[in-house]
Amino acid sequence: MSVAEFNELTPRELWLIVEAHNERLRLEQEAMLSHAYTTARLHRAEKLPSFKKILEAARLNTRQVQQTPQQMLAAVKAMNAFFGGETVYKS
Repeated sequence: MSVAEFNELTPRELWLIVEAHNERLRLEQEAMLSHAYTTARLHRAEKLPSFKKILEAARLNTRQVQQTPQQMLAAVKAMNAFFGGETVYKS
């Protein structure tokens, strides 16, 4: 982000960017910890589980929760506000 772009941000937009950055860092840290933990457990295992079972367990843990229509609308409104979009209401 350039200095000019930064200077054009509202405090709310800056806050959203910082929150997104912090969330990304948290997810990266959790991924690294999970990797280290799994590596240590597999290293100590007498018999390794099949790779297929490991993948299935990982996929179960990463499934996304279904959003309600109200949650989707709130997310779209937040993105619209973040990117400076206009709110248009049809009557």
